[in-house]
Amino acid sequence: MSDLNDLQYRALQVANHYDDYNRGKGRKTWDLNDYADGLVGDVGDLMKLIMAVRGRRDIAGATAKVEHELNDVMFSLLILYKLFRLNPDQSFAKAMDELEARVVAMKAALKEQS
Repeated sequence: MSDLNDLQYRALQVANHYDDYNRGKGRKTWDLNDYADGLVGDVGDLMKLIMAVRGRRDIAGATAKVEHELNDVMFSLLILYKLFRLNPDQSFAKAMDELEARVVAMKAALKEQS
């Protein structure tokens, strides 16, 4: 099983291929803004598929396409972690620790109210 750092390394390899391709086409390579824009677009595409899975839109094979869009979102996120010089494993673990502490405290407060 890969950790987020391994997945990020793989995403960076693919991003480097895109950089080479864009340079070959005489285009600029993507920067932080481009990856952020791409993330927003991918999240929008994902939401359209989720709406289709829920019966709110007509998209053939929507359920099968969700995996692709989730991976596009993850790709953009992993590249953004790198551009912000964040360690995805450490950052995510810290965020989950904070969320867990918050929800445990909320549950304890709810129990005290009962």
